[in-house]
Amino acid sequence: VYLLNILPLFDEETSDSKRADMTPWAFGGYHPTMPPIPNLAPAHRRFMAENLMYALARAAPFFFYTSVPAMAVCVGSHTVE
Repeated sequence: VYLLNILPLFDEETSDSKRADMTPWAFGGYHPTMPPIPNLAPAHRRFMAENLMYALARAAPFFFYTSVPAMAVCVGSHTVE
């Protein structure tokens, strides 16, 4: 969450280098011939939103450990990925 959602807001240069090194799939389009996506471009913001949603879905059982639906969402998220 920090690398993809918070760092781009404060330090664009560091964010670009970290995205290229650690998460290359978040640096460009879905096909290798597509150009790199700049920080906070619409496609990058969409990826940021997806990343945050996955993090929240997977953290839900920590807060709602007796909720079967929360656990099912977490398990489903891991299964799909």
